[in-house]
Amino acid sequence: FVPWMAGVGLGLAAFALGARERSSGARHWLGVAGLLAAAAVTHPFGAQLGGASLFLHAFFGYSGRARVAQLIRVAGCGIVPLLVTAHVVIGLSEAEHHPLMTGHHEYYPPLVERLRGFLWFGASGPIHRALPPALLGVGGLLSGLAALTLARSRRALVPLDRTLLAVGLAMTACALLTPRHGAFWQNFSPRFVPPALLLGTLLIPLERVAARYQSVTVGLAAGLALFSNGVALEYHLR
Repeated sequence: FVPWMAGVGLGLAAFALGARERSSGARHWLGVAGLLAAAAVTHPFGAQLGGASLFLHAFFGYSGRARVAQLIRVAGCGIVPLLVTAHVVIGLSEAEHHPLMTGHHEYYPPLVERLRGFLWFGASGPIHRALPPALLGVGGLLSGLAALTLARSRRALVPLDRTLLAVGLAMTACALLTPRHGAFWQNFSPRFVPPALLLGTLLIPLERVAARYQSVTVGLAAGLALFSNGVALEYHLR
């Protein structure tokens, strides 16, 4: 899973750079293209995630000719990931696989097992490590959905929030509906859980926290990160 995690990180970094500002400079988009290419070579899923997020952000954040121009830039950045993905698909279709990997023994777990997977695969380990990231991610997605139901909140959702919500919900749906093991891929549906929780966490409106409480928020986030990594270190040294 290390290449997969690295690819996802690079893909999200490309998305963060592409969505950071309304920039059409060549250097800016060469950086985005380079990150997507690095993600594709590391693991195609990361580049696909970053590219899809950039596409949706261009759709939500622009209109008219500006939207068309932005989509063309995103498409140009996606040429290398598209070629890598096509190469991988062709290679898998021509290779011989174990029956588990060819779809003959697809496994669709029950809903309860899928929901538990948001603990197992979001942050593995004991429950006191796995529960906080799951609650933060699901809470962020629910807050984004709640904002869509309120006219004032819906107007306040910026294009980045809309993108995070759309991609986060898509990742959640894939985690709940795709097979655990399927054609050409073991542990398929669990791969959608970490991105879903991460994007959901980013939807938590921390910017609305009063300035005097910002330091408290930062301290809590840092404490949670240190606690989680400390538990992981102890857990893996057993």
